[in-house]
Amino acid sequence: EVLTARCERGDGPACVEVAAQHRELGDLGRAAAYSRRACDLADPFGCAALARAWERGEGVQPDPAAATALYVSACLGGHAPS
Repeated sequence: EVLTARCERGDGPACVEVAAQHRELGDLGRAAAYSRRACDLADPFGCAALARAWERGEGVQPDPAAATALYVSACLGGHAPS
């Protein structure tokens, strides 16, 4: 609950953590939504997570072009694995 509240207040890394928790629980739709929030807050890890969701169709419709664009954004933001 604490991380969710921080995410709602605009804390990108908190959103990434909430997304990871939902992914671990198998709630891929909510994981993608929190990854999108993190990415909207310019968190490169959130963008990478959302890119992976779009690439694999995890909780969202697959969108390879959008995934590629987000991987580039994440990489430029400092997420080297992207």
